[in-house]
Order: sequence, then C-alpha cells, then structure tokens
Amino acid sequence: MKQNFKFIDRLTCADMVLRKLICFLILLVSDPTRSTSIPDYARAFDPELYERVLDSKECQRQLDFLSNRSLGLSFIDASAKIPSGILTGNVNDFGDYDECLGIHDYVEGMELQGKYCTVLVPWDQMPTNLPETLEDNWLQLFLTYQFRGISGMLEQNKGYAHEVSSIRGRIDPNEHTVFVLSSNETLLGLCIPKVCTTSEALNHVLNYISFVNLTYRDYYCRLPNDKPFRPADYVSMAIFSIIAILTVASSSYEIYNVHVLKKDSSQLHPIYRNFSVFHNTRRFLTFNRNSGQLDCLDGIRVMAMSWITLGHTFCMIIFAFTHNSIYRVIKFRQLETNVIFGAILSVDTFLSISGLLLVYTVVGKIPRDRFLKGIPLFYLYRLLRIWPLLAATLLLEVSLMHHIADGPFWQVVAGDVENCRSNWWRILLHVQNYYRSNCMIHTWYLAVDFQLYILSPIVIVWLFGRKAIAWLILILSVLLSWAVTITYSYTFKMSTILHNFERSADIVTYLDKFYDNTLPRAVPFVVGLMFGYILHLHRDKKLTISRLYVSLFWIYSCIVMFFAVYSLYPMAQSGYDNQAFDSFYNAFARILWAFMIGWLVLACDHGYAGPINWFLSLKIWKIPARLSFAVYLIHLPLLMIFHGSWKETHYFGGTETFFRYLNNLCVTILVAFAMCIVIDAPCSTLQKMLLGIKSNTQNSSNEEPQEAVEDGKSFKTTL
Repeated sequence: MKQNFKFIDRLTCADMVLRKLICFLILLVSDPTRSTSIPDYARAFDPELYERVLDSKECQRQLDFLSNRSLGLSFIDASAKIPSGILTGNVNDFGDYDECLGIHDYVEGMELQGKYCTVLVPWDQMPTNLPETLEDNWLQLFLTYQFRGISGMLEQNKGYAHEVSSIRGRIDPNEHTVFVLSSNETLLGLCIPKVCTTSEALNHVLNYISFVNLTYRDYYCRLPNDKPFRPADYVSMAIFSIIAILTVASSSYEIYNVHVLKKDSSQLHPIYRNFSVFHNTRRFLTFNRNSGQLDCLDGIRVMAMSWITLGHTFCMIIFAFTHNSIYRVIKFRQLETNVIFGAILSVDTFLSISGLLLVYTVVGKIPRDRFLKGIPLFYLYRLLRIWPLLAATLLLEVSLMHHIADGPFWQVVAGDVENCRSNWWRILLHVQNYYRSNCMIHTWYLAVDFQLYILSPIVIVWLFGRKAIAWLILILSVLLSWAVTITYSYTFKMSTILHNFERSADIVTYLDKFYDNTLPRAVPFVVGLMFGYILHLHRDKKLTISRLYVSLFWIYSCIVMFFAVYSLYPMAQSGYDNQAFDSFYNAFARILWAFMIGWLVLACDHGYAGPINWFLSLKIWKIPARLSFAVYLIHLPLLMIFHGSWKETHYFGGTETFFRYLNNLCVTILVAFAMCIVIDAPCSTLQKMLLGIKSNTQNSSNEEPQEAVEDGKSFKTTL
C-alpha cells in the first residue's frame, strides 16, 4: 500500500514539475501589466465610448420626453417582454438587438439613439402583489401587465423548476413558489437611450410601477460601431494583404506564362508560381499512390473529424440560450444523443493514428544514427508544418472574426478574441493544455499531441535495433502509460461526460486533471506506436492470422465500440452518481479503443477487413482527409460566430441541429479549402526548399527518405 502511495506521489510530483516548468517559460513572455479589472470580453469593445456618451441630465430629459411620446414605443418594442414557453425553459429574452441599435432620431434638439443593454434578474424574488386598479397611463398599464404575467409564472413554475434544477440550482419544495439559488438568473435585453445608464433607465421605469421591488444586476451594453481596431487588427490586415498580393501576383504569373506564352507549367520558376491558386489547387487535387500507403486512414480521419464537428455542434447547445431548455435536458439523456457525445473518443482515434504513423514513417526509412542526429530537425519540421495554418487561424480569430458579424450575445466571441490577442503565444508554443488561455480551446489536442511527439524519441530510438528489445520497450511503455491513466482515474473524482449537468463540479476536475492533461492521455498514442511497429515489421509481407483470431478480434472491436459509446448513456441520466464506473471507464475505455483502432488499420492493410477496408479506402475520402487539419482548426471559431450572431433564443431540436451541423460543415470545408490552397500549400513548398527536401515528383522515396517520412501530410499531424 505504501508503495502505491509513493507511486502516486511521484506521479503527482512529475505533473507538478512539468506544470511549473511550463509556467516559468510563460512568465518570461507574459505581460504583468495586463489589467484584470474588467471582463475579457469587455476589452474587445470600446469602454471609453460607453463612458463618453453618458449624460445624466440629458438622460432624464430624454426619458421624460419618451414617456409621453409614441417614439418611446420603439424602445419598449425593442426591449424584452415575458417570453413564450416559460414552462418549457424559455426564461431569457434578448429583445430586438438590431431594432434597438437602429433607433437614431433628432427631436427637439435631442439626439435619440438606442443602446442595447442586458440585465440579469435573480429567480429568488417573491411574486409581487399587483394593484387591481391602474392609472390611465399607457406605460404603467403595459408594465403592470408584464409583471402580472411574471407573478403568475412564478406561481405555476414548480414543475419547470424541478426539471431545470439539475442545471440551475436547487428547489425548496416547502415553498409555494419557486426558490432558486441566486446564481439562477434570467437575462433580459433592454433598449435605452445611449446617454443613460441601465440603472437610470430602469429606475425611471420603475417609478411608474412603484409596487415592484425588482432586484437585478447589470451585465453589458452595446452601441453601434463599438468594436475599435486594435494593433492585432492592423497586423492581421497587413499579413493577409501581403498574402493576397503574393497570391494575385503568382496566379497572374502562371496565367500569363501558361495561357498567353503557351509555356509548360514545369518550365515556370518554382518560387514565382509558389502562391499561384491554379498550381496549388492542381497539387492539392493530385493523388499519387505510394507503396505501403495506408489508404484506410483517409476514411478513418474523415469519420473521426466528422464525429468531432458533430459533437461540438451539439455541445455548443449546452452553453446556448435555448427556447426549450426542458426538451434540451431530456434530449441530452436520450440514447442517440449520447452516441453523438461519444465524439470524445475521436481524439483518442487521432492520438492512436499519430503514434502509429510516427513509427511507420520513421523506423526503417532512416538509420538510427541519422534519426538521433536529426532530432532537432525532427521537432522543427513538425512545428513548421503546423504553424502556418495555426497562425493563420489565430490571425483570423483576433481580427476578422470579431468584425464579420454581431449579435446580442457576441461577448462570447469577443471574450475568445481578446484572450487570443493576449495569449496567442501559448497556442503557438503548445502549452495551452497546462496553462489555459480560453483561446481556441479545442487546440488542447495539438498541445498534447506535440508534447507526446517531443517524448516519442525515447521509445522510437529502441525500435531500430533488435526486435526483442523493441517489444520489451513498447510493452513497458504501454503498461506505464496505462498505469498513469489508471492512477489519475482512481485518484481524482471525475465525471466522464460533459453533458450531465448534475455533476458540473466534477466536470471541472475532469477537464483540468484528465481530459487535456498529457500524462493520462498518452496511452492511445503509445498503443499507436506499438501498432506502427507491427505494420513496419510486415510492410512488405503478408501477416497471416487464422480465421479464429480474426473473428475474435472483430468481436472484440464490436464489443469495445458498444462499451465505449453506449456506456455514456447511463452516465447522462438524472440521479446518476456511480463514481466507481466513471473511474473504470476513464481507466479502460481509451486503451481498449486504441487497440480497436490499431486492429482496424492492421486488418485493412493486410486484407482482413473486407468491405470495411473498401469503404474506408474510397477515393472520395482523400480530399476531406487532406482538409481535416484545417477543418479541425477553423470549425469551432466558425461555430462560435454562428452562435454569437443569434438574435433570439434558439429553439433546439435534434433534426434541426443535425441539418445546421451539415450547413456549418459545408462552410467550414470551403474555408478550410481556401486556407490550404492560399496558406498551407505555399508554406509547405517554402519549408521543403529551406530544409532541402525535394518533392515526390523530383525524387523517389528511396533517394530522399525525408520525403517518405513526411508521407503526404501525416508527418505534420494526423488530423
């Protein structure tokens, strides 16, 4: 027992040392003067503009004027009302964002311009006793009926509160009305004159209904043209302008020489045509099959990437303002939805493929001494292949994506934009999984993959020699990494899924200690190294497996798929609290899944997969497989734009969300294709020129092992 505790202490110590080392590197480039007095999203807007337009005297004058004029109806109409569907979970109302900001008029020497503001109203307010008789004032009449509706809603809201208690708080069953913790709040959008603060406008309104004692807190306000251009915008515009000029010039050069001067494309200078859209598109759409190529990986990549984007599409609904929150809770507990959320295993698919390809494309291609001497280049090449698309996505994130759209809840996007402006270097250094930046949060996978890539030579160097030593190192590596996963799984109390709202506290621990932590996530990568070695040993010869074992391996694969995916269903149910099963799943699911992926690739490569190999090796998967890395990078920022630009609460439906996923996927593929043609392809060619690597068309794989190591784009990433 003492030895077990010593092992856990050493493991925790190793984790702490790794974190402290990364934090030290971060302090070297961090900005200690960065203010934390305002939220991240607020810095993406213009707080000085909000302060500059305020004028208390002018505010009172405009409010008095609007209270007795029909123009005031425009502000009322653009503000929140009692929403429909309250008993099904629609407790928020954005008002009309565009109508509010579109109000701009000059009347009696006053500039009346709308300002969109939001307030958060706690649910722990008792119903108000409303008077039966009303004065003959349209504003008091309107507001009184609004609050009378709220009072009736609170009286009838017990059933709804029972459903949302798992998300929002707890219910006191002894009370006649709902009592929810103060963290449970309703968001209401208000349209007020720009010269007023929210409190000034609401206090003026509440004077007409003095019998209401409303408690609220300010959230945020928006004005037209409140997104100032920052240095990041100018840097982004300058870089993309240079790329655009190079693209136009290079494309014009090729058009003129090929179509006007009738020269053969091979006669053109490679530097001058490097940024040509025509040349790069032709290269991108040309596929040459090499000996030993694993065609099934194209289909596996596309399936896994599609699963991830589908899972993220549904996952974004968790954080969205939905019209029918009750249905959302019920839908997330259903079997088919939990199959979608099984996309968390797709990351382990890519980690497994990453380890597999790393061994398959290195061992046997170059001698051990050359590999050891080239380790710095080994790391540099990896970074240079990842950085162009990653840096381009960051530039889009910090600039264009902030200005491309807008909406009443745009601060979700603005927060990500501001975090990326301040913490972009964490993404490029691949430390965001240990030192979170809330910028492009999905790139934690790149950090884990790159950190495992850095550690991989410790194992790979032994695979060049005797088979017995190689197998010993591989088995010990798998057992050690699995022991780390088991230790983390049983040491920390963690949830396994992200959509069981009753265990929200455990989800934080799960994300911090396990989900994006390199140490417990290493086992699929190491299993991939093992299968890559098996494929290497049988690269030019048939691996003979008896029908009995083939049948057993496929039965094993089916059982693992069923267990890994459908075990999530009971975890999503209300009242689930089986920590023992969560720990068991975290400890065993990923290593079993990695062995299943390894067998799938092995079976396809050696003729034991039949129609499965035919399907995964179809040529239709080659283009989306090449796009998978760009799709992975850009899909979540685009999803955030789609969600941030919603103008009202979203009515959630499974079919509707699936079709929205297909729409988002099509847009993502188009953007990813443009990024690959304009950015990735030219940078790839420049990189090969700088490192002295020739293309496949100029050199055979036997003459230039480095190109064989690249294996298309697999050397860059498995995505």
